[in-house]
Amino acid sequence: MDTATTATSEDGVPVIKIGAIYALTGPSASTGIDQQSAINLGVEIVNGSFPDVPMPFAETEGIPSMNGAKIEIIYANSEGDPEKGASEAERLIEEEGVCMLMGSYQSSVVASASQVAERKGIPFFVVESSSPSLTERGFKYTFRQGAHDAMVVESIFDFLDSIRDTYDLNTISMLYESSTYGMDTAAAWQDNADRRGYTILDSIAYPTNTTNVTSEIQRIKASDPDIMMGASYVSESILIMNTLKEQNYTANLVANNTGYTDSQYFTTLGEDVEYTISRLLYCSDIAETNPRAAVIEEMSLIRHTYCKPVKSS
Repeated sequence: MDTATTATSEDGVPVIKIGAIYALTGPSASTGIDQQSAINLGVEIVNGSFPDVPMPFAETEGIPSMNGAKIEIIYANSEGDPEKGASEAERLIEEEGVCMLMGSYQSSVVASASQVAERKGIPFFVVESSSPSLTERGFKYTFRQGAHDAMVVESIFDFLDSIRDTYDLNTISMLYESSTYGMDTAAAWQDNADRRGYTILDSIAYPTNTTNVTSEIQRIKASDPDIMMGASYVSESILIMNTLKEQNYTANLVANNTGYTDSQYFTTLGEDVEYTISRLLYCSDIAETNPRAAVIEEMSLIRHTYCKPVKSS
């Protein structure tokens, strides 16, 4: 066991300290809190004993190969801001002594925070951030567990191709936030549209966390595309849908996850989310065929938003 990456609790059990950087306040706070709940559940399963949960480390308390070591998560609040994310990464490493960082939902925050981790020689685990550029920088200490947007957008266009003739889909207008996530997504949309023969009528970037998209929606309405493609965080997604309603325009919206799949998006808008189609890496239908997914889904529903943070800083 590397004593440089662990501490010891009062009862002598080794402790692995991991820093998790998320937006816990600000426009994307609902997403950050959802992520925090999911991470807390994972830590609860590893640290506790759950013999009925068919997952590694669930049956035993702690990590057997590390003398029962427990995981301690130290949360940091990025507020969705890349500079804040970088400063929190520095603090977690230098002051809290974490051996690894994880997060951070906003790709722009990962981009800055992982630079700090790379410089310090600390692993950064990209949990859900999907911009392709994050893992195209030649970094040795940045790792990602999921598909990036270029991969996923390819599948989105496969879907569109499958219904293209039926619904006469040929024109697209794109609306996206202007940070790393939105710009990388727009590039993937453009590439696929060009290769597959779709016509891009308009490509509209707006400032991240904007509070007004009236002019942007007016442009979408004027172009009147067969498909509107969206890449937005949750506060912007809600704003966009409300503005579409104000403009009395119903778009055939095909979204790239994030705000359009956030729980707050559905609870805030209700029936106004109709005509939204989005990609998502997990669907509850998986629980019908995967017993592990079914158990975790049940546990998450019981604990969702009620899990106390393992440690908050």
